[in-house]
Amino acid sequence: ERFRRLVEGSPGWILLIDRDRTIEYVNRALVIGSEVIEVVGKKIDGFIHEEDRAAAIQTIETTFKTGAPGRYLSRSASRPGHHRVEVMPLSAETVLLSAVDITDEVLAARQREYLLAELDHRVKNTLATILSLASRSIRVASSLDAFQETFLTRLRGMARAHELMASSGWHGVHLDSLVTQVVGPVDASHWTNRISEGPNPLLDPTTATPLALALAELATNAAKHGAFSARGGKVEVSCSLDGDRLVFTWHEEFNQPLEARVPEPAQVQPGFGLRLVRGIFEHDLDGSLSSNFEPRRLTHVARFRLGGA
Repeated sequence: ERFRRLVEGSPGWILLIDRDRTIEYVNRALVIGSEVIEVVGKKIDGFIHEEDRAAAIQTIETTFKTGAPGRYLSRSASRPGHHRVEVMPLSAETVLLSAVDITDEVLAARQREYLLAELDHRVKNTLATILSLASRSIRVASSLDAFQETFLTRLRGMARAHELMASSGWHGVHLDSLVTQVVGPVDASHWTNRISEGPNPLLDPTTATPLALALAELATNAAKHGAFSARGGKVEVSCSLDGDRLVFTWHEEFNQPLEARVPEPAQVQPGFGLRLVRGIFEHDLDGSLSSNFEPRRLTHVARFRLGGA
C-alpha cells in the first residue's frame, strides 16, 4: 500500500506493461482536453509518437530479453510534449516505465542551438566586415598612422551600432538614436538631427550595422574635409519614405568654399571613403546613393529598403 501511494503521488508517469507491451497499470489518468482516455489494457505503442515508436519498442524489447534497464526519449502521440522514459525490469513478464516530462529542457536546448547558430552567423559577418575594412584601408593609407586612424574610426562606428543593438536585446534601434550615437561623438554641436521629424524607423541588425559604418564614414569625412572641419559649417541629417524605401539625406554646408573646385558630378572620382559608403548602400542595403557636390555644399541621398537585401 505504501508503494502504491508513492507511485500514485509521483510527479511523472509510471506504467507497468507485459511482454506484449500491453499496459497493466498506470499511476494517473490520461486527460486530453476534457476527455479522460482509458489506457489500461491497450498497447503502449499507440501512445508513442510514430517517429519515436521503433526506438522505444526496441528499448523495451531489449529490457525484456536481457533484463537490463534501458532508456529512450519519446514524444506523445496524442498531445504535445517530450518525455525521458526509464525502462526497468520487474520480472520476466513485466517491466516498469517511468516517464518524466522534459519538454522545457528540449525547448531550452533548441533555444541554445538557435542562439549559438545566430552568434556564429553574426561573428562571421563581423569578422568578414573587419577584414574587408582592414584590407581596403591599408591599400589607400599613406602611412601606418593614417591607416590606424582611419581603421579605428570605422571600427568605432561598428562598435557603437553593436552597443545600441545589444542594449535593445537585438530587437532593433531607432534611426535617430543610431545617428546620434555615431555622429555625435565626432562633432556634438555643428549638426542637426531631423530624423525624429520624419518616419524614424526601427532598424534591425542587418540594417543598423552597415548603416552605422556608412554614418561613421560620412562623419569622419566631414571632420577631415567638410562641414565639421575648420570651415564653420554644419550638417543636417533627415529622412522620409518613398513607397517601401527609406530616403536618407546627409547634407553639408560650408561657410567657405572648398580649396579645390569640385568637378562636375559625372567627372568626380570618389575616394575610398565615398566608395565604401556607396558600396554599403548599394550592396549591403540593396539600395542606391546619389551625391551632389558644390563649392559650398554637398548632399548624399540614399534610398534603401528597411531590412537590407
